Amino acid sequence: MIIIVTDGVTECRVDDRFMEKSELTDLIYKHKEKKPQQLAEAIFHEIEKLSHFNKLSDDLTFVVLKKED
Repeated sequence: MIIIVTDGVTECRVDDRFMEKSELTDLIYKHKEKKPQQLAEAIFHEIEKLSHFNKLSDDLTFVVLKKED
């Protein structure tokens, strides 16, 4: 699986700091069994929760490439 994200994802504000790479990696592993569209949507919703549903100040773009079995 290959996931490409824009800086809006990596620079998402969680409280008074940016989201850590490890937090994003944890979210990906949590939802890795989902289909690409479902994975992107699940991560988006998790990021919304982490940011306490504050208005996102940048785009959140995910490209998920996953080989089918």
